[in-house]
Amino acid sequence: MQSAPLSWRIAVVVVGAIAGLWTWSTVAEYRAQTSADVIVQSVAGGFLAAVQQANADKAVLAQQRARQQHAARERHQRRVLASNQQCLGGAVVQIDGTTYTQLGSMANPVHCSGSLADRAIR
Repeated sequence: MQSAPLSWRIAVVVVGAIAGLWTWSTVAEYRAQTSADVIVQSVAGGFLAAVQQANADKAVLAQQRARQQHAARERHQRRVLASNQQCLGGAVVQIDGTTYTQLGSMANPVHCSGSLADRAIR
């Protein structure tokens, strides 16, 4: 049996080397693309989670702000003088017919300015 000429052997080695390099290049490119896809998905997932958390935080802050505003309105309403009350000389006086009664005590009267008492009166 006669062996293949040297040129054929070289051709087979060269074709084998090219095929091996092509295979290695294809596998490396696939791995790089897969890694890039995983990284993109990870970053996108992290970004989405951050956006969702920010929206949840905004909702919580909006609820807190609404509660605080409601509480502030209630505190203000408790300081507004009623129709039978007046601010006389800087102190709240309740008027029932001809009877004038100062709110608070002589030592600690409920002070006022205009139609607002300095503390809750209801």
